[in-house]
Amino acid sequence: MRLLLMIIACLICSGVSPAYAKLDRFNPKPSEGDFILPMPDGGKMVFRKVFLGVGDSVLAQKSFMVGDPQGSYKSSPTKVTIGGSFVEKDNDRNDWMFYIGKYEVSESQYYRLMNDGNVKKRKLKSLYPITNISYFDVQSFVKAYSLWLYDNAFDSLPKYGDYPGFIRLPTEREWEFAARGGIAVSPGDFDKRYSYKQLNKHEWFSGPTSSHNKLQMIGGLSPNPLGLHDMLGNVSEMTSSMYSLEYYQGKSGGFTARGGSYFTPQNKISAAERTEQPVYLYNVKKKTVRLNKQPTLGFRVVIATPVFPDREVSSRISNEWDEYKKTLRGASPAGLSVSPVAAKTKASVTDAQIYLGRLRESLSVQGTEEDKQNLERVAAVLDSVGAIKKKAEEDSAFAWAKTAADKAFFIAREYRTIKHVQARLGQAKKAGIEKAVAVNEKRLQFSKANIADSIESFGDTMEQLANLTPDAVLQGFARHREWLKERQALKQIDASILVEKYYQNYAKELRRANEVWCDGFSKLF
Repeated sequence: MRLLLMIIACLICSGVSPAYAKLDRFNPKPSEGDFILPMPDGGKMVFRKVFLGVGDSVLAQKSFMVGDPQGSYKSSPTKVTIGGSFVEKDNDRNDWMFYIGKYEVSESQYYRLMNDGNVKKRKLKSLYPITNISYFDVQSFVKAYSLWLYDNAFDSLPKYGDYPGFIRLPTEREWEFAARGGIAVSPGDFDKRYSYKQLNKHEWFSGPTSSHNKLQMIGGLSPNPLGLHDMLGNVSEMTSSMYSLEYYQGKSGGFTARGGSYFTPQNKISAAERTEQPVYLYNVKKKTVRLNKQPTLGFRVVIATPVFPDREVSSRISNEWDEYKKTLRGASPAGLSVSPVAAKTKASVTDAQIYLGRLRESLSVQGTEEDKQNLERVAAVLDSVGAIKKKAEEDSAFAWAKTAADKAFFIAREYRTIKHVQARLGQAKKAGIEKAVAVNEKRLQFSKANIADSIESFGDTMEQLANLTPDAVLQGFARHREWLKERQALKQIDASILVEKYYQNYAKELRRANEVWCDGFSKLF
């Protein structure tokens, strides 16, 4: 017994709990799909693949919404895009992806690279995330690790063409995409604050039901849908992005940290949680400055590559750029914001009219009569754009309002069917009629699958409606209900009214609410 107690005491002193004693300290929760790179002295760094679902076109990128409509102004919903670093196979097709650390970087991993000879042995075995380090310390770490890999494990590195990957901090966009579950979750789950039903089984947050306000070892809880541990809570994670109130526009300040920590209350834990961390801390009273190092601040890393690794990629981008501008870029934040299409069109027309005014002034001095006539023809075309746009948008709003209401009505009928099938199933089970039980169970699963598919499609229609001006959409719903009245479709009118309410909420929050929608549709009949 004395020997056992001594062993337990030694494990605790070394920073490893008895529960972790037999685990791989570099990969406490091994799983299929882990990508592992070596580190000095037998260490390892484990990564997970984050696919984007965009194919392998050289300019392919993933567009998604960051932020939380119910959070503060610091996390206002914003449309962003990310691109991958490598192309690999996913479900039998080539797809862009990036690698992100499966765990927060531990003390053991950090000090195997950054050991100055004064590090205690227990730190080299510790499963706790590294904390109390500055932004510059992290930059030194990723530099040292990249160079060590080039010298000692070059062939183990993934490559883009012939160019090897390197280690860096994730961008804020890469971090949030991974924290939300990427394409491993449905669009509805992606839009949630987090994709778990029981948060304390996946993340460490403040309080007695979770961290007890103490730092926890890596990998102790279940991972997120991408196999990533401790993305939220435990330690707030540094990113390479400089903090801006609106993510990628406006004034840039300190660096951005994501996810909250073991001091963050449960109701604040979210994939959208973000804070600005000053690179330097200034003491106003003492008028002294020091590097920002905190016990709640850590990091994880990604493997990345340059955008232009070689001439071949540069040539491909050049060749595909014109087509990209007409298609993908037109739907990205570089070309669009989250404003309705009509508002963006109006802004473009206004800009064009400003330039025409300047050109008109110039031609009035030195232009020919033909030049002036051509200019006025262009001006007339621009003036007609507004009327054309308005008519097209009204027609589009009616069509999408009708589609959304039809989907809602279909889902409502499936819920009614489920009630009837459940009743028949109960009777069949009570009577012991096995064939009837099997038939009704199959029909039940069929209806549930229909609802699951249709609610995701309904979310797609909400996105389309949000691209139109609110006035046009509301007129579209009113026009649709008049169309239904002519056909005496009273139940469908109820569905249209409910869908209009859901559209108004979606237009404000720009997030799907599958559970709320399903609950409302289930009560239509």
